[in-house]
Amino acid sequence: MVIENRKLDLGTVLVAKFKKVGYQCTFDGTAYFLADGRGFKSPSAAGSAIMGGIACNGWRFWSVEGAEPV
Repeated sequence: MVIENRKLDLGTVLVAKFKKVGYQCTFDGTAYFLADGRGFKSPSAAGSAIMGGIACNGWRFWSVEGAEPV
């Protein structure tokens, strides 16, 4: 599900599936952290890291956890 409200609350968990594997990303107010601890300045950079460096629109790649099945 596309994230339309880009003003995420502190601690918001984002979820995505890529190649049938589920991923999580947590927003800490300034950065987006993957489960392995890597931090990124944008959801797009976090999504790109999961996709092996392929550019992506993070607002479309991720969904807010619980908003809709991924």
